[in-house]
Amino acid sequence: MKFIKIYFFALLISNISFSQEKISFFHYALNSHIESPDTLEAIWGMELEFTTKRTYLDDSIFIESRLFTGDDDKAIKFKIKDGVWFYKKHFMWHLFYDYKKNVGGKISFLREKHLVKLENVVTLRNEILYKLTFTPVNNVPYSHFLEYYFSPNKGIVLIISNGGSILLRTDYFNIPLSHKEIQMI
Repeated sequence: MKFIKIYFFALLISNISFSQEKISFFHYALNSHIESPDTLEAIWGMELEFTTKRTYLDDSIFIESRLFTGDDDKAIKFKIKDGVWFYKKHFMWHLFYDYKKNVGGKISFLREKHLVKLENVVTLRNEILYKLTFTPVNNVPYSHFLEYYFSPNKGIVLIISNGGSILLRTDYFNIPLSHKEIQMI
């Protein structure tokens, strides 16, 4: 009887330890603020500083809030398989971006479907980044376009607004972009 109690206790402990989700927060700071992002309050808004929350469900699947949605309470579920990114909608996985083939899918956010399109490939600090834009499929006129720089390993690490604001993900960039690097993007 004592053995059975110990067995069930060990089983309970192992289930608790394996079921915990890993949560990461990624802060996007203005290029000029990157030297001390932990001392600044985030300025909420998609064009200005913000923080996303990424909840890992396993090694290759996670849910990320705020990125693309602009809302802390709305999230997109992503999966990475062999470096290719997918997102889940209506119980099915859809292509987000395949950097090997330079092909983007279609993703819905802000109540519109957008085509993920490769605009350019740049190398910053010995890392290849893919400049992605999101074009509304229904040709809805927008006055505000963002450029996203994508790392196949990390996701979106740099955002540029049409007003020229540069947001850097602080876990990826620990010093501001130089004038020369800004010219490259």
